[in-house]
Amino acid sequence: MIIVEAKLLHGSTYLAGEEVVCQLFFTNPSTPENSLRLSSDIETLAWSTAQIHCQCTLSNTSTVQSDLSQGQDGFNMGVAPELTSFHPTRGERGITVMMTHPKILFCNIKLSPGEKAEYVYREKIPLANIPPTFRGGFVKYSYKLTIGTQRPDSAVSEIKIPFRVLTVDGMKEPSAYTDKQKVLAPSNPFLASDDNSSAEHSVRDIALQLLAEQSARKRNNCYNISNLHGKVARISLPKTSYKIGEDLSCTFDFSQATVQCLQVRAKSMLA
Repeated sequence: MIIVEAKLLHGSTYLAGEEVVCQLFFTNPSTPENSLRLSSDIETLAWSTAQIHCQCTLSNTSTVQSDLSQGQDGFNMGVAPELTSFHPTRGERGITVMMTHPKILFCNIKLSPGEKAEYVYREKIPLANIPPTFRGGFVKYSYKLTIGTQRPDSAVSEIKIPFRVLTVDGMKEPSAYTDKQKVLAPSNPFLASDDNSSAEHSVRDIALQLLAEQSARKRNNCYNISNLHGKVARISLPKTSYKIGEDLSCTFDFSQATVQCLQVRAKSMLA
């Protein structure tokens, strides 16, 4: 008997463009019966492979299903499951709208009683032309990581791990955001660096900044600075909420001032 354990190292929710990392353990458990480690107790695994796919499940509307199957050619970016003995979508309802290429983890390994083999599966989720995870009344998009393993002269055993995928409108490859676009990488020494972050910008940082820009107020927060003699300046803030360590920027407008300003000093205070 072989025990297969799988664990997603970075949680169960990912952004389009991020890398899915799964740690796999294949163990031949030791029991009192096989404590002598006889040759007959050695387990052999022919192969193991892993693959990610997105399944679209529709309601009982044949017309909608027919239209979808003809118009989603851009989502099919893998190989047809019927070309191999590994069928990650076997038993699934609906239409497969996205499928990555299968990756072989190993071939022909032997495990003695008490022995464990460890492997790591890595796959980058496509950034474009994929739907986000969605559970609606008429349509549902679900993502799964399927690990298939086969012993000699046995059927293929599969493990399916569901996970969520989120997409951000206007997202590009991280390499497209150069140092000239510093607005996408705010200086924050209080944020821990991610293991997957590259020298440019991580997918998560870019997505958070894009969402912040899309949901930000279109008009700045403006405040007048004045004294007994008249108006000194007008200060504008792009937003009023900041994260710890984030750069704070503002604009001073002296065009309509009635009092001359000789010096500007600013500091942040905790009220």
